[in-house]
Amino acid sequence: GWVAALQNAYVRRADIVNRGFSGYNTEWARHVLAMILPRAQTSLPASTLLGQHESIELLVVLLGANDAAIPPSGQHVPLTRYRENLKALVDMVQSPMSRYYAPNTRVILVTPPPLDEALWAKDCAKDGRPLDRRAATTQKYAEACVKLARDLHVPVLDLHSLIL
Repeated sequence: GWVAALQNAYVRRADIVNRGFSGYNTEWARHVLAMILPRAQTSLPASTLLGQHESIELLVVLLGANDAAIPPSGQHVPLTRYRENLKALVDMVQSPMSRYYAPNTRVILVTPPPLDEALWAKDCAKDGRPLDRRAATTQKYAEACVKLARDLHVPVLDLHSLIL
């Protein structure tokens, strides 16, 4: 995948650490990121998931596909809360008031990818599950991510539009 390509491109120049949490939404990611990030003005404790790395140069946030699940799915996060959560994740490293403030850490937001609703519906039917996602809903979450990135002056990769 793309993380392996980054690891290959930056071999011996930077450590690329992939911390993907399959099935997570932004609500859960807020709690996890607080456990991963080093505290401001300190080096990372050995107990963090990052190991012995001293700083984070780039934080790529790709969340929203699970948030866009249709209620009553446990993964669903309302659109306004999704936006608040993404902002909180960015603020964790960009806000001087944050205990994780890291002014040299760059942040890139990545929109959720598009949903192939027909394929997802087949998969759900095969497993006897109700359809819990809609392409139009995922698109709204992608649009919210793009708008937030612009509002925060943070780069955004609109994966949703690029794949369509």
